Amino acid sequence: MAYFPDVPKIPYEGTKSKNQLAFKHYGRMAGTERSDGPESPTRGLPVDQTPPPRHDTARMRLFVSYAHADAKQIAPLSTHLTILGERGYIQAWQDTQLTAGEEWEDRILEELDRADIILLLYSTHSRASKFIQKIEAPKAVQRARDKQHPCSLIVVPLDRKDWDENVALEQDLKKFQAATWNADPVLDFAPQRRGWQQVERSIRDAVELRRRGTTH
Repeated sequence: MAYFPDVPKIPYEGTKSKNQLAFKHYGRMAGTERSDGPESPTRGLPVDQTPPPRHDTARMRLFVSYAHADAKQIAPLSTHLTILGERGYIQAWQDTQLTAGEEWEDRILEELDRADIILLLYSTHSRASKFIQKIEAPKAVQRARDKQHPCSLIVVPLDRKDWDENVALEQDLKKFQAATWNADPVLDFAPQRRGWQQVERSIRDAVELRRRGTTH
């Protein structure tokens, strides 16, 4: 039985009602917004909170090129790639994902051909690696200059920023915007995490450019 039988019930008119006497929230705790339909993207969220961005676009395939001798030095990069992967930006691949029995060179070339973005960690050890100098890095440059399906090539100076004017490959690589400001080597940053943060940002920027239909 109602306590005040002569007082009409206050109607529920939804969150957009301009009637100050009407209920605008029904069946939820104070501070939350009621969904006006099953398709509402803000259903159950606090009033002032917007839903997180959706990642309807497929993740970009990222190929990581590095010299094995630098594995320990580039270990912090793994965390940043994980962040980008979990946030829907990339699907990273590097040769540690090769499985027993695979023909490793064929698989690496296949992944280079499939990559949307190639992250080239360039160092003293990279310069000493015949595979990087003769196959991997030239292939990356070729992919980046492909007229029909170019990839984005991100060069990461690891321990030095000089380019040999007598080496055609290095003259090509220096034409691409580096991942770090002023092409400063990541290992020279103090603290070093700032360098890796710039690498992370450069990858994210490349993904966003490609999603807008721009590769460079």
